[in-house]
Amino acid sequence: MSLSVTKRFNFCYAHHLPNYDGPCARVHGHNAEMEIEFQRKITSKSFRDNEWTKWPDMIIDFTKIKQLVQSLINQLDHQYLNELDAFSYEQPTVENIVHFFLCNLIRKLANSPVDVTRIRISEGPNSWAEWRINDAGK
Repeated sequence: MSLSVTKRFNFCYAHHLPNYDGPCARVHGHNAEMEIEFQRKITSKSFRDNEWTKWPDMIIDFTKIKQLVQSLINQLDHQYLNELDAFSYEQPTVENIVHFFLCNLIRKLANSPVDVTRIRISEGPNSWAEWRINDAGK
């Protein structure tokens, strides 16, 4: 069983990919669109105690999502990512931008009953990177 909520965000960034043989080796920018999905943590105890027999009123308030995510977006929005400490150890690919959000959100949600379950960042209408929780292990 799964119930989730998703919020969409937009931000802009510039970057280049050093040691890459292609057009992305040159400085260029993106108008990124990001979707972040959340769901309540479900454990075997939840089912034993019948916590999920009652429909949850709210997984997480959309205002809370905005607060969590906007502070991270503010670090990247209208920035040249190659100059940021967050990407000093890796290329600022869209995959690594997803990783930036994932690691920071996991840290922020450590004591929360909510999990981030999917992050999708589009560099344009036809190209994106997406991380989603692996349900196979549950």
